[in-house]
Amino acid sequence: MSHTAPPMTPERILSLAWAFAPPLVIEAAVRHRVFDTLANQALTLGELAQATGASSRGLSAIANVLVGFDIPASPSFQPCRCVVSPPLAGTSP
Repeated sequence: MSHTAPPMTPERILSLAWAFAPPLVIEAAVRHRVFDTLANQALTLGELAQATGASSRGLSAIANVLVGFDIPASPSFQPCRCVVSPPLAGTSP
């Protein structure tokens, strides 16, 4: 039995190139307490920036990606309390 790889298309290349992005966006949302902050109330982007201390520009990017993932609108979405440990000593973010 021979295994044939799917053809290399521009869509496949982009999919492979951006495969790292979802976990990084979710990590950024957790680190900036986006889920915790929005757990009990809807906020504008400016209000979210003020509540989290994160920039409106960064939060806009995070929010757009999360909406693209359909995370906020998912009926099974349950905000969680997550603890993000600080980076190890001697490492840079």
